[in-house]
Amino acid sequence: MSGQDRGGASDGKGRGASGRRSGPSPRSGQSRRGGGAQPRGGKGKEGRDRRGGEGRGGGASGEAGGAKRGGRPRRAPAVRKPWIPEDAPRLTGPAWKDVQRAAPPGTAPEVARAITTASEVLDEEPDRARALLDWAKSVAPRSAAVREAIGVAAYRSGDFATAASELSHYRRMSGREDQNHLLADSLRATGRGDRVRELIEAMEGRAQPQRQVEGWIVYAGSLADRGDDLRALAVLERLDLEPDRIEPHHLRLWYLAADLCERLGDDDRAQDYLHAIAAFDAEFLDVAERLRLDDEALEQPTAEEVAEPPAAPPADPGASSD
Repeated sequence: MSGQDRGGASDGKGRGASGRRSGPSPRSGQSRRGGGAQPRGGKGKEGRDRRGGEGRGGGASGEAGGAKRGGRPRRAPAVRKPWIPEDAPRLTGPAWKDVQRAAPPGTAPEVARAITTASEVLDEEPDRARALLDWAKSVAPRSAAVREAIGVAAYRSGDFATAASELSHYRRMSGREDQNHLLADSLRATGRGDRVRELIEAMEGRAQPQRQVEGWIVYAGSLADRGDDLRALAVLERLDLEPDRIEPHHLRLWYLAADLCERLGDDDRAQDYLHAIAAFDAEFLDVAERLRLDDEALEQPTAEEVAEPPAAPPADPGASSD
């Protein structure tokens, strides 16, 4: 999942003037692991885990529950290991190195296959993908690649609270800003939009240009959330609403611009954006339906036309006057 586009800003869903409809959409793989992970690093003095805290471990939540009052450590519930195909695509690059570092000895290959398998089945079998990633997290909770994969999968399924939590962990663990567009949108969706601009500005020069655009779309949506439609539209206008080459993120850009123009009373401009989207992808969100309704509205007679009686037919010159 790392290094790939995931939905969110482009998770395949659009989002409207609220921003999430034209916001990012996750597009990368996911990861899950099973088994019960033992904390790496062993124990230091007085039985404390070397990484700090007492009795930390895996578990579906990534944390192994602390100690009971009787002084006995409480074990995290085991996560059932799902079937992981042997011929799953390989995980490569920094993500693979991260898994090798974070997973217990001998488990890294399976964790990596869980991530790539989850990425492949996410759209068709989201429950299976999530099971794979939950297992992966139980084995290697300190893997940034695993946390990123879970965050993207949660974002794409609409579980924004989980997405915000996991992507925050990913950002802290990896030091990367490349998923901030999804993190910002998830925070907006859970009522914590005050950090959106800070997160998007942090992407400057540290994420692909396309993801930066997705981030500014999210920021514009957050302004619209607060009723500041003029500023939101101004943000979009700085992103180039008339590109020489159309990319998928331009459709989300135009969709939000159309919403904002409608809210500002500029219906003609809104129609222009919707027609531009339809020319590129006639099935994008509800564009076809909106255009159909607008066309029907134009065909309806005005109130003046309804009130005006029909003109009398011309008199027949050959008709008798008596």
